[in-house]
Amino acid sequence: MSAACARVLLALIALFACATLAPAQPQSSPLLAEAERLYRARDWRGAEAAWEEALTLDLSDAVRARVCRNLGNTAYRLDELPRAVGWFEAARRLAPRDRDAWTNLELARRKLEWPPADRGDLRSGIERVLRSLTAREAEALALLGLLPFALCAAFEALRGGRAAKLCVLAAVFAALACAAPLLHRAFTARDGECLVLAREGAALRAEPSDALAPVGRLDAGSRAWRIDAWPEWVRVEAEDGARGWVPAAQLFELAR
Repeated sequence: MSAACARVLLALIALFACATLAPAQPQSSPLLAEAERLYRARDWRGAEAAWEEALTLDLSDAVRARVCRNLGNTAYRLDELPRAVGWFEAARRLAPRDRDAWTNLELARRKLEWPPADRGDLRSGIERVLRSLTAREAEALALLGLLPFALCAAFEALRGGRAAKLCVLAAVFAALACAAPLLHRAFTARDGECLVLAREGAALRAEPSDALAPVGRLDAGSRAWRIDAWPEWVRVEAEDGARGWVPAAQLFELAR
C-alpha cells in the first residue's frame, strides 16, 4: 500500500467515524408530553394510547426505547404482564444497556414464572456482551477499529520491516475484535421476531384454523419468527425450527 493510499484511507475512516458518532438530537413532542401527563394522572389507558401513537412518529432509537419502556410500565400497572414483558423486550432491543428496562423485564418474567431473559450461563453472557451496543454504536466501533489498521498500514508503507508487518497483523486482529458486535448482528439478524404472550403457551397448527389439531406448541415467553401472515393468524418458525400457524393475538412483535 502506498503512503498516499494509506493517508486517503485514514482520512475516510476518520470522516465516517465522526459522522457515525455525531450525537443524536434530543426529541420531544406535544404527544409525548401528553402521554407523560396522563401517566402521572394515573390514566393508564390514555397514556398507553398516546405512547402507542407516538411510536408512529419519526423518533430516535433512544426516545423510541424510552416510549417502549413506558408502555411496559403502563401494561404492568394494568396487570397485563405478558404485554409488559413484550414492551420491555422491545425497549431492550433499542437500548441494550438500559438498566431499568432490564430490571423491569426480569421482574415481570419472574412474576409470570417465566425463565429469566438472562440465563446467567456463558453463552448468555457472551450474547449479552455482543448485544450491549446499539446498531449505531456497533457501526461506530467497527469503523474506529479500522483506525489502528490504517495507521499501521501507513507506517508499514513508509518504513517497512518486520516490526511494521507485525503491527499490521495485530491491528487486523484488533479490527476484527471491534467489528465483532456488528458482525454478530449481521449474522444473527432476522426480521419478524415475536414473543409468545399467551400464559399457557401457543399451539402451532398446520393451517390457520382452530378446527385443526395442534402439530406443536410454543412455550409462554419463548421467541418465534414471523414468516407469513393471514388475517388474525401468523405463520412462525420456533427456536427449534418447528413451523406452524398461531393466532396473531398470542404474539407480540418486538421490532418497534
